[in-house]
Amino acid sequence: MHRMNNKVILIIGIVLFAVALGVGLFGYIPTYAAGPTPTPAPAPAEATPPPFTAQIGVVAMYPAMGEINKDTGRPTGILVPRGDDPKKTYAVFSPGTANVPPGVPVYVKASASGVAQGAALKDYAWTIKGPDGSAAAIAKVEKEVLGITMDMATFTPDKEGEYAVGLVVTDDKGTKSAAGEQKIVVTKYVGNEVCAGCHKDRYEGWSKTLHGTAFKRFVNENAEGEYFSAGYGCARCHTVGYYPIKESTGGWWELFGGPDKWKTFGQMIATNAFNEEKGKDTFSSLDPKVQAVSNIGCEACHGPAGAHVAKPSKESAPGVSFGSCAQCHNASGHHTRGGAYANSAHSEAADLGAPNGRAECAKCHSSQGSVDTINGVKPEEVDKKIGEIGCAVCHDPHAPANSFQLRQVDTVKVGAVEIKDAGLSANCMFCHNSNSDPKSITTDKPGYPHYSSAAEQIAGIGGFDFGFKIKNAYHVNIGKGVINDEHTNQPGNMGLTQVNDGKNPGACVLCHMYRTPGGVWDTKDSMAVPGHQKIGGHTFSMVTEQDKKVVEHVEPCQQCHPGATTFNFNVDEDLDGNGKMEGAQTEIKSLLDMVKKEIVNKAKAEGFELKTQDGYPYFVFPQDAKPSVEIKGAIYNFRYVNGVMWSGEGKGSAIHNTYRSAGLLQASYEKLTGKPLEKASLMYSK
Repeated sequence: MHRMNNKVILIIGIVLFAVALGVGLFGYIPTYAAGPTPTPAPAPAEATPPPFTAQIGVVAMYPAMGEINKDTGRPTGILVPRGDDPKKTYAVFSPGTANVPPGVPVYVKASASGVAQGAALKDYAWTIKGPDGSAAAIAKVEKEVLGITMDMATFTPDKEGEYAVGLVVTDDKGTKSAAGEQKIVVTKYVGNEVCAGCHKDRYEGWSKTLHGTAFKRFVNENAEGEYFSAGYGCARCHTVGYYPIKESTGGWWELFGGPDKWKTFGQMIATNAFNEEKGKDTFSSLDPKVQAVSNIGCEACHGPAGAHVAKPSKESAPGVSFGSCAQCHNASGHHTRGGAYANSAHSEAADLGAPNGRAECAKCHSSQGSVDTINGVKPEEVDKKIGEIGCAVCHDPHAPANSFQLRQVDTVKVGAVEIKDAGLSANCMFCHNSNSDPKSITTDKPGYPHYSSAAEQIAGIGGFDFGFKIKNAYHVNIGKGVINDEHTNQPGNMGLTQVNDGKNPGACVLCHMYRTPGGVWDTKDSMAVPGHQKIGGHTFSMVTEQDKKVVEHVEPCQQCHPGATTFNFNVDEDLDGNGKMEGAQTEIKSLLDMVKKEIVNKAKAEGFELKTQDGYPYFVFPQDAKPSVEIKGAIYNFRYVNGVMWSGEGKGSAIHNTYRSAGLLQASYEKLTGKPLEKASLMYSK
């Protein structure tokens, strides 16, 4: 009994201790009641995440960008509008680390990812945090001028170190974004030779390029008269760190000694030129430290590397954009390629529904992804960040081996086929192909053309031929040097060797990069010519709209088709069998319509309904459909011919190879209906 009481007391003590513990730790005494267990209170709702995210682009610029060229109306400084749109401005650095020198105004530009369709960005709240002791403040742009827009802000870094620029964007519906942040490292230039210590291969390649010898060549060879008259201004782009400011940057302006010293140095260049002493080594008379920041060096593109040299790491490495070339190549005068490129579709980031795509998309829709693929990186390991296709996708700034430092020349793989005579158009063909194999049509998993089939068309290959022999137009020969006429073998108005570096241009370059109307120089007169810097050259475009009028770049066509005023000029055959010889695009559009109709009819005969739509992918199968080879092959050919979909049905591919386009569609018609197209001039044979 005594032991029983002790047990009871012990149990009671444990219970009381537990209750006391509950009160002490949790602030409540549990209660026990008969009946159902009480429903727990609902957890507080999680805050809805912002629907879009702010992003920041960085532009380092000269303190006085504002000199305006009287003829062109464009600024002559480093910061320039993208093409002819004053609301689009080049961001020199890509997201990541942007390195800039001290004392130089930095402009940051707002954007956002994931913005709802139809919504517009309205307000920008900027913040900045600098290193200890920095008094740098950030200010919104209050007045919009050419190249400076209201979605930008500016600050001038006053100390070396790391700055963090923050941004929250509000759209016109009052929705705020998630905050974005951009790290900017302010540091000094160190010179090209320092970079060579760790990056020997890239340094040695770069040193043999035109960039690597720009200042030295012009000083020694007197290649341009400006170098002994107004050469100090040319140094703005042909050196590293040309910033006329009081702060020490380690750049060319500071080390050379200012414009007064140029009087003596320029006189030396002028004397050599007068005495015709070309090749005299004027460059070596400069201080070695000045030589190290002369030419278009590593830090001209990557930004000053002082912080990276002091503490080498991947994290401290200066960032760079694939489009940073435009900071000089759109400056003024004949440096206009950046503006032309900005008017091209390449400058617009692809919208694939997400910031990152699959490796298949990244191959062509990502700058780094494309370079990775060209360099043989495994598909699963390529960079998948989607964005604009910048200059360095086609041109390798560190490699002098190929003409124009192109990444690919002559040989390119298109699907399973290797094209060996692509010339300077190899880069174009790398992406502008159907990315499919017509042989797959005979399998259970057919693959259809993905948008453009221009590469196959111009090479005279591709399409599902149903066992027929398809005729090719003479376009498969252009750009290969086979026509005895200098105008048909070069993309501009200068000699073949000078423009093409002795290489065959290939059909893509020959037509799409033919001189822009008015010529490459931006003058008051040239800019008044319809299509100037909107078609041809580095716009790569053949059609534009100006003042509500369509402007077609028919000048390259006129080299072989005198008198042509439109791409839709008449062919010598009746391709659709309607008794008329009409324009190439008209004939192909008619054939596309007929084949589209017969594809639907054939599907009904096979017991299923095939839905059609005006845009890609054009045909939608029901899940249980088992289409015949005739249907699959005809759809393949429809998409192959209709590949350049942004030009409208039949317009783009019809020009690349009208006969092949017609032959594939005519063969498809016969296979779908069981009889050839009556009265038509057939472009295929059995």
